[in-house]
Amino acid sequence: MMPKRSLLVAALAILAGCQVSPPAPRPAPPSLQLVSSEPLVLPPGCDATASVFVRFTVRMDGSTDSLQLPAAPACVREALTAW
Repeated sequence: MMPKRSLLVAALAILAGCQVSPPAPRPAPPSLQLVSSEPLVLPPGCDATASVFVRFTVRMDGSTDSLQLPAAPACVREALTAW
């Protein structure tokens, strides 16, 4: 009886040492900040009468890529692409 009890106590002691600790908290990612921007300039005669939502990707170097423009007048799309 004694060896079984010792074996049980040893097994419980080993299992007690195998606790799962919570993962270390991850630091919050740095907040994004606009470094610089120039005003959007539409060419003369280009009438923008509604809001335009633009989707794009910002690269690590700060440049943009994958510019996606919805249906908007061609002059507005050209101005946004150049901007």
